[in-house]
Amino acid sequence: MNTDTILILLAVFLLIIGVFAVLFLVRIQKTLNQIDVTLLTLNQHLPGILTNMENITTNVNRVTGQVNKQVEGFAVPALRLQTLLLNMVVSLEDILQLPLFRVSRNLRAVSKGFEAFIQTFRSQ
Repeated sequence: MNTDTILILLAVFLLIIGVFAVLFLVRIQKTLNQIDVTLLTLNQHLPGILTNMENITTNVNRVTGQVNKQVEGFAVPALRLQTLLLNMVVSLEDILQLPLFRVSRNLRAVSKGFEAFIQTFRSQ
């Protein structure tokens, strides 16, 4: 290959690179313009969005506080009811363990045993 051919190939190669570079720079310019428009829109709407977020946060905090107060208000009666039911269960357990009830259970068992004895005795 002679130098003229190499120089022509080099020139064509540089021309192609130059065309692609120009196309690339034009595309970057369009993208930057779109980013500018988006940034302008965001800067216009961002203060309103932040104000709405602050209002929402304030309302959520207020509602949370009210719910906490309601739960605390229900906690005392619920604890009283739990204590009352527990006392009733303990009292019922104490009543069922009285000697009178134990004796009545034993009497029933003895009477059934006696009936079985009598029936067996009569059948013979």
